Amino acid sequence: MVDHAMVDVAASFYGVLGLLLLFWTLTKRIKNSAALASLFAILTGTNLLFYLIGDPGMSHVYSFFLFSAFIFAIQDVDKPRPK
Repeated sequence: MVDHAMVDVAASFYGVLGLLLLFWTLTKRIKNSAALASLFAILTGTNLLFYLIGDPGMSHVYSFFLFSAFIFAIQDVDKPRPK
């Protein structure tokens, strides 16, 4: 019972962190309201909410976090570095 509770906590942590990283990435390109609307659409329009709440043991939430972290990490790659 305790092991399953920790999986729920881990999925919630990585899901919220993935949404936060995606929000930070989006706010550099679009308005905050549009970024929030996009996150709401992603959360409710995909199976992310189900995997956060209904089946947190699957790898979908953790993959979402990794893709969000990757996008956050490479968002400034094309910008020239100051000398």
